[in-house]
Amino acid sequence: MKKPVDLAACIEALGALIHADAVCLWKTVNEQIVAPLACYPQGWLDIPFVMSPMRDNVAFYVETADILSQLPLSMRAKLTNNPPKALMKIQNALGNDTCVGVIAIWNDPQQITQQIDIVSQLIELTLERSFKSDHQISHSHEANQQMRALADVLPHGVIIVPMDSRMGYVNHVAALLLGFNKNEVSSQELSAAMQSFLANTTNAEQLKNYIEAIISDRWRAAENHSQIWRFKTQPKALRVTISPIKTTRIHGWVWLMEDVSK
Repeated sequence: MKKPVDLAACIEALGALIHADAVCLWKTVNEQIVAPLACYPQGWLDIPFVMSPMRDNVAFYVETADILSQLPLSMRAKLTNNPPKALMKIQNALGNDTCVGVIAIWNDPQQITQQIDIVSQLIELTLERSFKSDHQISHSHEANQQMRALADVLPHGVIIVPMDSRMGYVNHVAALLLGFNKNEVSSQELSAAMQSFLANTTNAEQLKNYIEAIISDRWRAAENHSQIWRFKTQPKALRVTISPIKTTRIHGWVWLMEDVSK
C-alpha cells in the first residue's frame, strides 16, 4: 500500500528550503475560493479564502500594496503596519477548473534564496507531477472500472497488471486459464500464476525475454505488442497482446489473450 504523503512535513521542509517566514499549500474549492491543505507555521492560513487570478504560473511581489492584495482579507488588517517584504505565488492547473498552488511570504528579502527562480520552477514541476498525476489517475481508475465491465463480457482473456501494489484483475476467461476463482487478485498471486502459465508454453524462454523487453523498455512502452503463445495442450495457441495503461506515466499493463488454435 502506498504510504500517504505527509503534507505538513513537506511544507515545513519547503519553508526551510526557500527561507520563507510562512508558506502554504492550497487547492481550489471553486473558481476563486481556495482552501489550505497544509501551512507552516501551522494555522498561518486555516480558512478558505479568495485567491486573486494569476496570469502566469509563478509570480513574485515586492511592493507592499501588491503583497497585501494577494493575501486573504482577514490577514490584511493584521499586516498593514508590518507587511511582508516579498510574496511568491505558484499555481498549476489540474483540469476541470481545479488548481493547486503554493503561497509564501518573507519578512526579510535578504532571506530569499539566490536560487529562488530555479527553486520556484522545481516547485511548479513537483506540483504538476504530484497532484496532476493523482488527478488523472482518479479518472484513469474510472476508465478502468468501465474497462472491467466490458472485459467481463468478452470471449477473450483479459488481465490488468498494476505497476504498484494495487490489486490486479482477471476476467472470467483469464481466470479459467490461470486457475483463479476470483477476479481481484494480488500482484504477487498474478505474477506467480502468469509465470506458471508461461512455463507451460513450448517457447517459454523466448517469450519471457520478449515480455521483459517490453516492460523494461519505456521507449517501446507506448506501443501494443502481440505474439503467439503455443502450448502442447488446449488451448494450442493464444495471441497475447500487451498494452500499457498510461496517463503521464505507465501505471500498469493490459494483457489480452485470444484463442487462435486451429
